[in-house]
Amino acid sequence: MSLSGGTFASSDGISTVTPTLLLGYAATRKSRNVVHEILGLAAPVMTYQPSLLRAGEFKLLFETQGPAVAAHNAFSNRTTTWTYAFTDNTVANMTFAVAEGNVSIELVADTDHVYTVTFPFQETT
Repeated sequence: MSLSGGTFASSDGISTVTPTLLLGYAATRKSRNVVHEILGLAAPVMTYQPSLLRAGEFKLLFETQGPAVAAHNAFSNRTTTWTYAFTDNTVANMTFAVAEGNVSIELVADTDHVYTVTFPFQETT
């Protein structure tokens, strides 16, 4: 699924990133429930804990090199939280930090000017 629009804004107010498309969004939430298997009981005893917030990956598409390089630098170097907001489809809206891992920039095959920027995230609120 590709979504046009949307804006990433750093909480320090220094950086704003507006991709041409939100090309990819994948998120998971880790369950922290604990299953206790007790000898002599057929059913396990459960300890229920809230799930962690979303973590995953964003993949952004840019039609030109300049904004793609600026986005790559911003997501690589800003030590701040970010907010993603898109009014037409709110499923990915959140406040997050760039998570441990690689922030990558890639020239799309068969083009000389279209780039993708991909980075891991961890939702913070």
